[in-house]
Amino acid sequence: IKKGKPFKVEDLDSERKRIEKLMRDSGFYAFSRENIRFLADSSGRENSINLTVVIRSSSGSGANENITPAINERYRIRDVYFFVDYDPQVSLKNPDAYYASLDTTYENGYYYVANQRPDFVKRKIIRQPNYIRPRSKYSLRNVELTRVHLSGLKVYRYVNIYFSPAGRSEQGERLIDCHIQLSPVMQQSYSVEIEGTNSSGNLGGALNFQYQHRNLFHGAEIFRMNMK
Repeated sequence: IKKGKPFKVEDLDSERKRIEKLMRDSGFYAFSRENIRFLADSSGRENSINLTVVIRSSSGSGANENITPAINERYRIRDVYFFVDYDPQVSLKNPDAYYASLDTTYENGYYYVANQRPDFVKRKIIRQPNYIRPRSKYSLRNVELTRVHLSGLKVYRYVNIYFSPAGRSEQGERLIDCHIQLSPVMQQSYSVEIEGTNSSGNLGGALNFQYQHRNLFHGAEIFRMNMK
């Protein structure tokens, strides 16, 4: 929105998105474009509008400040939890039993939540594409980068990132915990194809076998083999 430009509703929508991204990249986790409104006053000069951008500074008071988000406060990450072999179907059927069966371990500043079996992917492979650090300021950009890069490993069919309130720090900062749910793909697959050939009246055939293993050595490696 610039002085002297034509008045367009599309520009107002774009400005809402720009301010929202700026705020959420700067630690304001609870801020949204719904907190922005515009006041247009056309009572001045002819064919001109005075435009005022109003940004709401609070979301109202609630009985519990850990549940009611404060849009005018910055948030900091307290802990990061990786659900390394998350099964959404089982968790929806019986969530209490599912979460009770999980085992949590702490390593290199992160919590790893899994069934009591070897990790699907090595933990250092999960940490490398992660941009969400404990004790860091919340940033929407870091959340988006983490989701894209974890999906880029090609060993997860489902990557979900959400946050939960975690009170305040000793300095009075708002704290949130980050939960990263990783649902693995099926590791092994194969296909068989039969071909028929006809070369100058000579009939023949071929058999194609394709095999793929995702995460062969638990490091997000993809192994492919073709035989004909």
